[in-house]
Amino acid sequence: MFVSSTLTLHTNNKKVIVMSFKKFILERKITDDPEGDFVDDTKRATDFPEEFISFAGLQAYLEFKKADSTTIEAGRKLWREYKDLT
Repeated sequence: MFVSSTLTLHTNNKKVIVMSFKKFILERKITDDPEGDFVDDTKRATDFPEEFISFAGLQAYLEFKKADSTTIEAGRKLWREYKDLT
């Protein structure tokens, strides 16, 4: 699934937010922790993909980029945060 911006759908009286992982990261505040470092690095990256359909895809990308275990764990936490919103 490729989504380039936020879309709000209303179904069965429920509001559903559809947003790409990259959009989620770009809108997230940079914090003083590994997740904030991940967000900061991603905001500066010119080659970060538009979308991942699963954490496995994100993890494969991070491993390809030679990310350390702290970065991968931060990505996992951010992925959970993202999935909780969408």
